[in-house]
Amino acid sequence: MIRIADSLWNTSTSAERKILEIQNDASLGITEIVDNPSKTQELFIDLIKSANSEVLLMMPTINSFMREYRIGAIQLLEELSIDS
Repeated sequence: MIRIADSLWNTSTSAERKILEIQNDASLGITEIVDNPSKTQELFIDLIKSANSEVLLMMPTINSFMREYRIGAIQLLEELSIDS
């Protein structure tokens, strides 16, 4: 039962947001709760790779920077900036 509720919660859209999308004939994107660390990391790397012109990362601590470095995000940003 909890899995069904989690699934509905993770894929639901508020009525106000849906109305705005219909009125403006545009999608405002999706919000999804990702509770799997490896999936979160994969999505983060894919997001960096899909950036067209600019990426802004805000890291509040040196530990957060080190986490991004360990997963290869900093190196990927360096490679993409050199290729541009």
